[in-house]
Amino acid sequence: MKTIIIGSSHAGLAAMRRILTRYPKMEITVFDRRSEHLSYIGAGAHMFLNDEISSPTETEYFFAEDYAALDVTAHLNTNVMKIDAANKTVHARNLVTGEQIVESYDKLIVGTGSYPKIPSISGIDSDRVSLLKSANDVLGLAEKMTGKKRVTILGGGMIGLETARVLIRQGFKVDIVQARGHLANSYVDADFAQKIQEYFEALGVRVYLNEVIERINENDDELEITTQDGETFLTEHVVVSVGVRPNSSLLNKIAQIGAKGEIIVDDYMYTSDENILAIGDAVGTFFTPVEQYGQINHAAAAISQGLLAGANVMGPLYKNPGSQATYTLNLGDRFLYRTGATEEEAIAANIPADSIRYATALLPPFMHDAGFVESKLIFNPQTTEILGLQLFSDSNLHDVVDMMSMGVNNKMKLSELAFGDLSFEPHFSLPYSWLSELALQALDKIEGYSQK
Repeated sequence: MKTIIIGSSHAGLAAMRRILTRYPKMEITVFDRRSEHLSYIGAGAHMFLNDEISSPTETEYFFAEDYAALDVTAHLNTNVMKIDAANKTVHARNLVTGEQIVESYDKLIVGTGSYPKIPSISGIDSDRVSLLKSANDVLGLAEKMTGKKRVTILGGGMIGLETARVLIRQGFKVDIVQARGHLANSYVDADFAQKIQEYFEALGVRVYLNEVIERINENDDELEITTQDGETFLTEHVVVSVGVRPNSSLLNKIAQIGAKGEIIVDDYMYTSDENILAIGDAVGTFFTPVEQYGQINHAAAAISQGLLAGANVMGPLYKNPGSQATYTLNLGDRFLYRTGATEEEAIAANIPADSIRYATALLPPFMHDAGFVESKLIFNPQTTEILGLQLFSDSNLHDVVDMMSMGVNNKMKLSELAFGDLSFEPHFSLPYSWLSELALQALDKIEGYSQK
């Protein structure tokens, strides 16, 4: 029995590891265009730019030479050009030697990931414009930024905001241009995003919302940016972070492809071809709070899907529990968390939705450095199910958002959170848990009570 894995990033590596554990006699062959930075983690970009690590590659955990120790055949620096599903073969070419390779498979796992969206802007191809997708992109950016003082970031999503904060800490003047909606518009609601915008503006950032860039002109040592409204401003470098697209072209006319180019998979990571599974950023992911498929791109979801595909490669075994799109943004002195649906996403999916906002200290008044949290809880007022949570805090609440992610996935009700048994210890929490208080206020809003 032989399985071929196309793509050896997080999802592909997770699938390989699971197969090696569960099916040690299975033959595994891996194809990847790269020969280095196979397990590069995107957070390495910001840690490197912030001088926390000496190279963005320090975040890597798997290397080309590791394949031999695992008795896995790896065709690196090799581009897969075609999948012949009828004959169950993969056709590839070595990018260094030009060698043509044809390999047969019993099962095929496609983990081809995604590629950055490039806006249609005149001048976007300037060498003073950078992407932040790969380790080499990050190393190149660090070199290009030497001697510069002002940078403009196109895209106010998680990567754009994290990049902005790191560059501010390095002494740069930063502009953020968001073409659609508010900052973090794919992650939090507009009212909650206002807090994020205020935070960045207090750091001196100029935020341009609903501005579409028309062209970028080079003027000596500066770039002149012109919007579609005719407004112009100057910068010295541009960083583009406007999202990604699924890299699904290998399965065109072989498997079902969604409207946004995502590979459609079932609950066990199988495509419409019974011998082909797909994982990672290239696939559509079941978003549990609204019970719809969508694009959820982050390493944790990719790894989970890889583990599932590896376990299910001999046949459906474990069902994908879906994703709550749980994200953490580390800004150094602030953290932004999101899990589940935003209120806007729930309403767009025709799900009854309401919300409650609550701001509080995290520890009792007698504790020094009590910390704070701004929170927004989204819920269904008819069923009282919790749909989502958004947090902005100066404290690490990673465990809280993970717990709430599981709660959303299991359709936790407000009463379970309001009256549940949560720990109290003055070093870590308040006698009245702020999470319980948040749920109590939501229940009171539904039932028409005014808290005392």
